[in-house]
Amino acid sequence: MPLDPKYRSICFDMDGTLLNTKPRYDLMTQTIFDEYVRLGVPKELVQQGGEKFDLEKGRDWIVENISLEAYEEIAVRTAPRMLELEMDGLTDAEEFPGVKGLLMKLRGMGYRIGVLTRGGRAYVDKALEKFDMAQYLDGVVARDDFNENEAKPNPMAMRHMADAIGVQPEEILYLGDHKMDYQCARSAGSGFIGVTSGTHSEDDWHIIDSEIIVLPTIASLMDLI
Repeated sequence: MPLDPKYRSICFDMDGTLLNTKPRYDLMTQTIFDEYVRLGVPKELVQQGGEKFDLEKGRDWIVENISLEAYEEIAVRTAPRMLELEMDGLTDAEEFPGVKGLLMKLRGMGYRIGVLTRGGRAYVDKALEKFDMAQYLDGVVARDDFNENEAKPNPMAMRHMADAIGVQPEEILYLGDHKMDYQCARSAGSGFIGVTSGTHSEDDWHIIDSEIIVLPTIASLMDLI
């Protein structure tokens, strides 16, 4: 199935989508959970069992019972730890086969190419440098480029991405491996394709949306262009 001609831009999530990186999401989540508990968020509201947490409920509790500022300050306090964990994940990171070929093909076809990620700017720049990816990109939006409250899944993240590469959100086709990628794209009016190279399996994606297009990796986009 060829791509809709309305798309002028193809954008990607980074971890698990553009690059096979290994961030310690479990430790990142635990770090945020510990901050929530310190602020008084009831553990039972956030903890779903074992190491599974519903951080969105914790965020909503803090905003409603304390303030938006209190929630935003968490990002400032945890930034050093998050960066440490992200950088640790680069040690065993790898390229997905065929990705650079795809990026060169897309550029040759005139698409604007971007990366929209929840990774911190210092980490993202290091990862793109390690794999020599920046040369193929027209823009990158990282978690801390703007107020963290505007990071994915907030649709503002996609609007920032669109501004960075000179298109409208509805002209972007976004590929990602996580539900929040889907939520961000859909709520901003962008197109979306899920990949199974990171967090979600094909079955997971079809539970989220039975009609979603799912690819093994972004390199498989070659078959659609």
